[in-house]
Amino acid sequence: MIIDSISIREINESDADKRIINFKERNFIFSEENSTGKTTLLRCIVYGLGYDIPGTWNVDFRNYCIETKINTEDETYVIVRQGKTIKINDVEYSIDDIGSIHALLFKTDKTEILENLLGTMYFDQEKGWTLLNRGYVIGSNSFFIESYLAGLIDNPQIIDISNEINQVKADIAKYNSMLSLAKYKQTLVELNGEDRAERSDYCSNPVLEEKRKERRELLYDKKEIEVKRKKLQSVIEKNDKFLKWIADLSLYVKSPSGEEIPVTEDTIVGFKDNELLNKLEEQRLLLLEREYEKKIIDADRIIQEYEENENQLIKGETILQGYDRRVIDLPLDVNQIEKILKRLRNKLEELKKTYSKVAQDNNQWKDRLNSYIIEYAKILDVDDYLEVSNPCMTRNLKKLSGAIFHKLIFIFRISYNKVLSEKLGFNLPFFIDSPSGREIQDITVEETLKLLFSECSGHQMFIASIKRFHTDNDNEILMNGTLFDSVTKQLELDLGV
Repeated sequence: MIIDSISIREINESDADKRIINFKERNFIFSEENSTGKTTLLRCIVYGLGYDIPGTWNVDFRNYCIETKINTEDETYVIVRQGKTIKINDVEYSIDDIGSIHALLFKTDKTEILENLLGTMYFDQEKGWTLLNRGYVIGSNSFFIESYLAGLIDNPQIIDISNEINQVKADIAKYNSMLSLAKYKQTLVELNGEDRAERSDYCSNPVLEEKRKERRELLYDKKEIEVKRKKLQSVIEKNDKFLKWIADLSLYVKSPSGEEIPVTEDTIVGFKDNELLNKLEEQRLLLLEREYEKKIIDADRIIQEYEENENQLIKGETILQGYDRRVIDLPLDVNQIEKILKRLRNKLEELKKTYSKVAQDNNQWKDRLNSYIIEYAKILDVDDYLEVSNPCMTRNLKKLSGAIFHKLIFIFRISYNKVLSEKLGFNLPFFIDSPSGREIQDITVEETLKLLFSECSGHQMFIASIKRFHTDNDNEILMNGTLFDSVTKQLELDLGV
């Protein structure tokens, strides 16, 4: 994949006013001063690819029309992004359909790959030099090594576990909201007294309160009946399976007279009678359950009538008073909700461990990733800081010195890109902002860039820097702070020629 060029104009400008920048394989966005637009241009290129990426303090990308030309082995794409609308070769997409957009551009529909793709390409000037194997890349875009590894393999178990994780996360979010409401109710009761809170201060009609209480009891009883019926239903199903299993064994028993009798449902004493009783009881519970459903529907109707009348009668009640009145009536228990949340969080942690194990087991791409990390760490003389058994899962490096930490971050990130490029079958680009980072000596930057240039030749690179680390053969894009300013004529920047 090669990004051929990008053109930029404000929405209210004409095509004649757009600024065009052409790219080569190695592109250095350079100026000797800060605040000249280096970071803004780098982010603009990524924004043009459809990513939700923030502008800089004085440039809002939503105010611009950005056209990007990309060449792949088999096709050329012209991407025009303006706000929430993207056109690719004149076919319009919504930014809400970003998955389909990136699936087209990057030739994969694997969710795990698409969600972690930016983390393999983009080094942010702040977060980019602290992101090792999990965290935020920029804005809301994240990278997680477990998910990245899962995307490299085809294992249906990953999808099942991922769905279960998402469901548990959704349940936790709901129970957290419920807990906040329960604590608010608890505060109301403490302020007003439980008896007072449950009486006329929050319910103007005692008959209505009684009906609500009756409905709660009906729901509770119906749930108990439903649980009993389902347990009985399970017993009946298991008995049927057991009987089939026995029949398949073709067993015989010998009577006192010596007669051999086959073991079947007809010869097992009391089996049919017991099954009949179970099925009759199941039907009885089902009928009882339906009776309770009717009673609940009747209660709902009566409650609705009372509430409509009450809402008409309660005059002068503020929105907050009405809200409090309804919150008090909710059957919420703080302790019970906290117990459920604890159980769900424990379950989530166990699911994450399972997900990580499945993503790593028998994963040849993980082995290749580890081999690159080890190889590059030896070249930069930082291999002693890796986790010996599983380098890509190395943790707790922030206590290391700036230079060592910087090198390890660089090694991990280019390894992610290289392995994913091999998986996809084409070279992904690099977008590197401020490789000198914070208080990093030039010699360290030169060593890391030398590694990048030698090991990732063939990958397109965009490097924004205040220092000159490039040669005359590289494409230098000199920034002067005017690229995103409004102009009245076309200004073509093709400084690499």
